[in-house]
Amino acid sequence: MSKTKKKSGTTPPVKKNYPKWFYLIALVIPFILIILIEAGLRIFNYGQSYNIFGSVYPAYPNMLFLNPATAKKYFVNLQNPPTAIPDGFSSSKSSNTFRVFVLGESSAAGWPYIPNASFPRHIKRKLELLYPGNRIEVINLGMSAICTYTLRDYAEALTEQSPDLVLIYTGHNEYYGALGVASTQSVAGFSFLNRLYLDLIGFRSIQLLRNSISWIMGAVSARDIAGSPSQNETLMSRMVGENLVPYNSSLYKAGIEQFESNMREIIELLKERNIPVVLSTLTSNLRGIKPFESVNDAGLPGADKIYEEAARQLSAGDTASAKKSYLYARDLDALRFRAPSEFNNIIKKLASEYQVSYADIENVFNQNSPYGITGNNLMVDHLHPDLRGYRLIADEFFRIMQENSFLPVAKKLSLTDDQINNYLSSEFPFTKLDSAIADLRIKILTGGYPFKPKGEKNLLVSEFRPSDVTDSLAMMVVDRVLSLEEAHAKAAERFWEKSDYASAAKEIGVLIGERPFNHSNYEQLITMLIDQGQFDLALPYLRKYEKVNSGAFTNKWIGGIYLNKGDHVTALPYLQKSYSYKADDPQLLYNLSGAYYLNNRPKEAYEAIRQCLAINPQNEAAQALYSQLRPRTVD
Repeated sequence: MSKTKKKSGTTPPVKKNYPKWFYLIALVIPFILIILIEAGLRIFNYGQSYNIFGSVYPAYPNMLFLNPATAKKYFVNLQNPPTAIPDGFSSSKSSNTFRVFVLGESSAAGWPYIPNASFPRHIKRKLELLYPGNRIEVINLGMSAICTYTLRDYAEALTEQSPDLVLIYTGHNEYYGALGVASTQSVAGFSFLNRLYLDLIGFRSIQLLRNSISWIMGAVSARDIAGSPSQNETLMSRMVGENLVPYNSSLYKAGIEQFESNMREIIELLKERNIPVVLSTLTSNLRGIKPFESVNDAGLPGADKIYEEAARQLSAGDTASAKKSYLYARDLDALRFRAPSEFNNIIKKLASEYQVSYADIENVFNQNSPYGITGNNLMVDHLHPDLRGYRLIADEFFRIMQENSFLPVAKKLSLTDDQINNYLSSEFPFTKLDSAIADLRIKILTGGYPFKPKGEKNLLVSEFRPSDVTDSLAMMVVDRVLSLEEAHAKAAERFWEKSDYASAAKEIGVLIGERPFNHSNYEQLITMLIDQGQFDLALPYLRKYEKVNSGAFTNKWIGGIYLNKGDHVTALPYLQKSYSYKADDPQLLYNLSGAYYLNNRPKEAYEAIRQCLAINPQNEAAQALYSQLRPRTVD
């Protein structure tokens, strides 16, 4: 009987059956590691907090500002991202406060001018004039090179700050702004991934990953690119890279979809929270700036050919056809620094769909331009308004606010339009130095790409020679050698040395307009003017300061100036109020005694001068007044 032979071969491995807890631990361990890394990074203070608003400056603990670090959230690999405007507002909103937030880009920020010239500041000064009983807060969230992704973030945060109104002027940066579809500052180029990035970037571990990738990419690119970007390389050129967006291309359509989607979300959010909103159409330079890039694609005509045709139509007197051609030339421009017509159509459609108001800024600019076509008459470049243009935007927004009762519920001063305009023009906090700074910024922009061929030397900058001290100060501000505050302080010193006190006050007045919460500017200027006997110059600043920081200082000097002017009736309440804050100021007590005496209140006059001498018995003027008053008050 034969035995059966076993087949030779490898014995199959025995599959182990791990307990369920083993798989659970394997699943949980990565999350625990991430949590530990996140906690460690926070303990060692790595990365940034991207809260939109916060108590940014220790000197102003009761005020909130746009967090300067938020720029790094949107600009993923830009060495020097744009800066936020430090428009502060109270962390605790009072009952008489009227609070407006403005969403937008560089045009909202007032580029190339300082924020004092921006349309939000014009609106603020007009509201302050007409509603003196209200605390007016207009918070300008405008920032260069951002798009609606940033505004969507801001909108969510500002709804928690009890706004009375939101104004929106945006759209020009939708292609090349941070996270735009054709921007060098885009994370992924897809809407879903951009939104996911914004939701996750607050985690320090995600910031570590982002920074590591940026460092590796920077190290690789450093092999090919020596040095840092040229000093005169503009933010425009850095944001666009090599990306053109032909008309009706997939990128073009993606930008339109991105704009409408983000704007829709912003409007829906504000509507849900019952926050009034005013949208705005966009204006740009149609006639004065030819298309940047003309491409012949998909059978479409070149933008430059249409632009030339528009010029011929205008010369022939056919303004209607010329306007259509200028618009079409702008829409065909493949370098999309100006929003195409479709964006204004979307703005109007959304305003109608959601029943919200809009300011037709495009129409206003056309109406105020020769031939009804916006050109260099209101623009400093391709899309930024000049000083008059920013006033026009402010006036149109204000008109819409008035038309829809989006104004403070309080007594309004009865002033004519001429009175309002004359006052605001005379009090405009802007000087020759600010104009010089703006002119240099325009030279840097328009002397380089895309206004000139890429790589070409900026002759507007290289050939510029300062003609006076003002130009030199402006150069130092633009080159970041001096801050705006330091430059205006130096300009004020020069005027002060020449005894030109009005001009010196105007320079410091610019800083007060820029930083109204910085009380030291007020007090320094007022004290210097009073020391020089410039009471009429000091009084308007005292009145403004009294509104933002009423106390012993403001009331003492307002009362003292009125007393000096012979108006003892007006002077007395101010001096009394100052005394309620600070009862041991001998100078105040002397003036208070005089005011009481002139108002036929001798007993109170005697008591005030007695207190004055108790503090400063050597005061000869007080001794004389005491001698004069004592016989009338002693029984």
